Amino acid sequence: MIMMTKIRPALLAGLCTTIGLLAAMPAHADMLTFNSQKPDVFVGGDSFTEAGYLMQVLEGPYTAANGISSTSGAILDPRDPFSCEVASCPAGDGSQYYAGLGDGGVTLSRADGKGFVLNSLQYAFLAPYAMSDGSYGKLQMSAVTMDGHAFSLSVPFLGQDGNGNFLYNTLPFNLGAGGTGLSSLTFNACFYGDDGVCVNSLDQPAYGQAQFALDNLQVSTVAAVPEPGTWGMLLAGLALVGAVSRLRRRRPSTPDATGGRV
Repeated sequence: MIMMTKIRPALLAGLCTTIGLLAAMPAHADMLTFNSQKPDVFVGGDSFTEAGYLMQVLEGPYTAANGISSTSGAILDPRDPFSCEVASCPAGDGSQYYAGLGDGGVTLSRADGKGFVLNSLQYAFLAPYAMSDGSYGKLQMSAVTMDGHAFSLSVPFLGQDGNGNFLYNTLPFNLGAGGTGLSSLTFNACFYGDDGVCVNSLDQPAYGQAQFALDNLQVSTVAAVPEPGTWGMLLAGLALVGAVSRLRRRRPSTPDATGGRV
């Protein structure tokens, strides 16, 4: 009986420690600034890594359907005048950024295959030529979670500043939080047609006008989910604690030599 009463608190302490460790596993955060990259241009199928994340460049709908390789993305530096000739540089951020060009897109994922959360990002419209002030389209995001669910959302681009430069918008949210996290997140843009519909598809092409800038993506790795074996050991330990507790309650106490109870 003495052995039983000693085992019970030890088991409880060990299990509480295990539960605390599983619950407190931190998520690692990164900021994707693209400043470590050399300015470059990409066609669909190209890829590069940034702070442990893989960026896979995608062709636009028309070029992809027709097997054409075209300039679909770039790392641009607004401090280089030539970069702002490739696409009108957005205002509000003077560092390098990723440019989605020619109706193309880019897919973000962890290079190690882990789940992640998008906490915030900066995005802007990239004008393909001189344009007046206004909102010309939306940034579109298509996500797949680690457990296979897919969803999408879109957010409008801002207009221009007083100098005629399209502005960055900062979008704070926790895309992929509260679950298994995201396995991939694809960005592209749509462009408002004359009828006000935002288009960028094979049936409704944007004709190279659906372009976007991305910068300062704050992302975090989802804390690892315990393996089934870990949960099995934890549940087995809890069952053992319950059994010990029941035996202790059921076994009657007996008097000792001094008349006390044990």
